[in-house]
Amino acid sequence: MRNLKLTADGPAARIALHVGEKEVEKMAEAFAASQQAGARMAANQAAHANATPSLIPALPPKPAVIRIEGLDDGTREIPFPGPQH
Repeated sequence: MRNLKLTADGPAARIALHVGEKEVEKMAEAFAASQQAGARMAANQAAHANATPSLIPALPPKPAVIRIEGLDDGTREIPFPGPQH
């Protein structure tokens, strides 16, 4: 915590962080690794996007409701009509 300095001046706060060269290099390597992992995940998703669809049927959509919480009588749910076509 000696590398981190916090100061408050009224409603404003300042944060100062002192980082050494080795720490910056470690952070840069971790950032590069996360970018590579993200690129691999995107490529994997793109490769599987054209795969055969699942045999599990899609669930029907839940009916829309308006939920009002914090009432004296408890939570109240009001059915919300879907779009009129």
